[in-house]
Amino acid sequence: MIKIQQTSIKKIYPLSLKIPEFSPHYAIEKYYERLNNRPHLILQANIDTKAIGFKIGYEIEEGIFYSWVGAVLPDFRKQGVARALANEMEAWLRARSYHTLRMKTHNQFRNMLLFAIGNGFQITDIEQGKQIAKHRILLEKKLILSFE
Repeated sequence: MIKIQQTSIKKIYPLSLKIPEFSPHYAIEKYYERLNNRPHLILQANIDTKAIGFKIGYEIEEGIFYSWVGAVLPDFRKQGVARALANEMEAWLRARSYHTLRMKTHNQFRNMLLFAIGNGFQITDIEQGKQIAKHRILLEKKLILSFE
């Protein structure tokens, strides 16, 4: 059974080093720098006591949250871990009245792009890269629907 809990950069960092897509890996200082002095959320997914995935995000402006980085260890993908992390983050955001969740992914990470679209995100923009695979896809999901 997958258990999701809030945690710290110090606990997530060793797990981030095991994600092959993250090569080259961020230095731990980058995590602290990015999250410093802003509301943020760090989630970890576990099976029993084994850390198998994580998701980190932060507020970019009032009501808007950015899902910055997250991943699941390759041996645990396609088992609902990413969905469980996303659901927990969105519940946390709704409870705090965030209305918009944003994220970016590279064109080369098709599984992440398909996951995001399947989870209600819409493409809002594309930042051109030097290669098509390196294009950054910007996505957004409305968390609180307006009936205006």
